[in-house]
Amino acid sequence: MNLRLIEPTGYSVPGGVRTATPDTEAQTRADLEALAVEHAAQWADFGYRASSYRILTDPDTIDPRFVVQEFGPRDFTVYDKATGLSYDPRFTQKAAQESADRRNRRAGSTS
Repeated sequence: MNLRLIEPTGYSVPGGVRTATPDTEAQTRADLEALAVEHAAQWADFGYRASSYRILTDPDTIDPRFVVQEFGPRDFTVYDKATGLSYDPRFTQKAAQESADRRNRRAGSTS
C-alpha cells in the first residue's frame, strides 16, 4: 500500500509518498509525521502547522470507477465508467478530483 502525506491545502508533500507493508506501516506513518513537522516548519510563515497535515492510504487500484473529465476551461465533471453517466459539475479539476475520490471511496470497488 502507498501512504501519502497531504499538506493543509490538499496537495501531496514532495517526497511524501511511501510504500508500506502491514509490517512497516507504523514506522512509515511515523516517518511521514516527521516529514510533516519538517515541511510545516519550512512554511510556518504561511500558517502551516504539522497538526493540519493528513496521511492518506492510496487505494490499491489503478483503474478507478469514477474519473474526472474535462470539457473545457473551468468545466470538469466526474464520469462513472460503469454507467456512462456524468456527475458533479465543477469549476476546478481539484474539486472534481476530490468528488471522484469521495465517490470511489464510497463505491469501494473498481470496474
